[in-house]
Amino acid sequence: MKRRTLFVAYLCSILQKILKMIIMSKKELNLLIAILLAGSFFVGCSKFESKNEERVILVKTMTVSPSNNIVGNSYVGLVEEELSTSLSFQSIGNIENIYVGEGQRVSKGQLLATLNKANLKSTHDMALSTLKRAKDGYERLKLLHDNGSLPEIKWVEIQTSLQQAISSEEIARKGLQNAELRAPYSGIISKKNAEVGSNVIMGMSVFTLVKTDNVKIKISIPEKEISKIKIGDPVSINVSALGNKVFNAKITEKGVAGDMLSHTYDARIKINNSNNELLPGMVCNVSILKEGETQNIVLPNSCIQIDNNDNKFVWIDKNGVAEKRIISTGGFVGDGVIVAGGLSEGDKVIIEGNSKVSQGMKISVK
Repeated sequence: MKRRTLFVAYLCSILQKILKMIIMSKKELNLLIAILLAGSFFVGCSKFESKNEERVILVKTMTVSPSNNIVGNSYVGLVEEELSTSLSFQSIGNIENIYVGEGQRVSKGQLLATLNKANLKSTHDMALSTLKRAKDGYERLKLLHDNGSLPEIKWVEIQTSLQQAISSEEIARKGLQNAELRAPYSGIISKKNAEVGSNVIMGMSVFTLVKTDNVKIKISIPEKEISKIKIGDPVSINVSALGNKVFNAKITEKGVAGDMLSHTYDARIKINNSNNELLPGMVCNVSILKEGETQNIVLPNSCIQIDNNDNKFVWIDKNGVAEKRIISTGGFVGDGVIVAGGLSEGDKVIIEGNSKVSQGMKISVK
């Protein structure tokens, strides 16, 4: 029994050694695998970094050079329609049909809406019947009058009755015609103020029609600056709603009556808008261009970017390497932006390919 116990203990010790060797082998194997993976990772990263460092981006630059040729005083502008008309029926009635909606382009003479014509037609039919009787009576009594058999006072009554019947028929016919509302000119329906089934009276607005083939930009100029503004002065208009698209035009109107509260005067700029991209109510930035006042750095709007902290910046070519430069901007001039700070004369700003570069990346100028 004692021998058996010793033998079992001996076997257990051997098994423990074997298990320890197996466990140690797995750990060593795992360690070896981890070393191999780490080595391949670092090799891959070094290859990627090497490849990234060797990548060169082709760009186009412009050298910063302040100019005093033109500068701009900036104002907030508002787009206005060239013409706006409130359309209404000239008859009392109930709207039976509406054929157009808001934002729809219409042509001159196009039918927009109609009233229920049943009552108007009945009125016109009655007027026609009265007119027919008046004409018949007139023709019969005219023979008597010509023969001298009709008193003059009776003849006057007959003539008066006929004229009244003619007038009543014209009014009823006009009322029937006014049951149709048509566009007085080609334009866009900017507002629809009624629905089918609505009761309307004469003069009640049903639609607002605007003409936008040309638009006007209204700006308010402080009284201290209005004397410097003249009709014909060139302006640059930047519309943020259209991706900062720039329009060049001239001042066409200059107000002479100031606002008593704001002490400003209105001026307007007319712009061709044949493609109808400018819409009434859009806000824009208007720079009135002058010459020879101060020096300014002007950059193309496309080369200015905004980072995650809302900082405006550009990319600079610094000895063949891209460098980020934070800037501050002023107004708009032509198709460019005035840079108020952050750049110096001689800086080389990347104006093409700037969306492909990053800090420290090697670049090559076209």
